[in-house]
Amino acid sequence: MAIINFIYWSNVQGVGLGGTRIPPLPDITVGVTSPYIHIDLEAGLTYYYVIAAYDTETAQYSVASNEGSGMPLAPPNTTGQIVW
Repeated sequence: MAIINFIYWSNVQGVGLGGTRIPPLPDITVGVTSPYIHIDLEAGLTYYYVIAAYDTETAQYSVASNEGSGMPLAPPNTTGQIVW
């Protein structure tokens, strides 16, 4: 059994498994590792995240984690990043 972790994110609260997946579909063979650095984010905007596991043997997803959020702080006219 292989378990792969995915991050789902959105700039709208309540992201769940309907957010943008990291890594994006259709890649189901490689998950994210820790720490994951989310780049090219807009400073001052709140981003919401959940994590879910995928079992490659059963092709089933776990229930999403509790939602976490973060807001990159950067000088104006630059991009920020959030490290998970």
